[in-house]
Amino acid sequence: MRGLVVDPSDPNRFYFGTLDGQLYTSNDGARSWRLLVNFNRPQLFVDHIIVDPRDSKVLYVATHRHKDPGGFFKSKDGGLTWREAPELRNQALHSMTQSEKNPNMLLVGTITGVYRSNDSGETWFPLPTDSQGR
Repeated sequence: MRGLVVDPSDPNRFYFGTLDGQLYTSNDGARSWRLLVNFNRPQLFVDHIIVDPRDSKVLYVATHRHKDPGGFFKSKDGGLTWREAPELRNQALHSMTQSEKNPNMLLVGTITGVYRSNDSGETWFPLPTDSQGR
């Protein structure tokens, strides 16, 4: 197990990610689990999962393969379907957070820098860092 989160609107709903590109969910307080999605990418680490506090059907997932690419995935329907962000397809995402003041803003940390989304993960752009200018 890598990432584990609780749905902020339902304390009985959990999500956890695996070391092999899978995301599981529980709707009964972690007594039983079912596979929600398999991204079908061996050795894909699903470390970071966010359940949007405004709508628990919106899920954000950041992945990596150590230094190798993983990507960012978003579901708007509770994990039935997923969209991969093309801007982050070749990035190894090692951290992810959502702004409390502006929940439309997401940040991810990668091997090459920091990326920001101002539209709930629909589009991404790199932020300038000291290492990029040298």
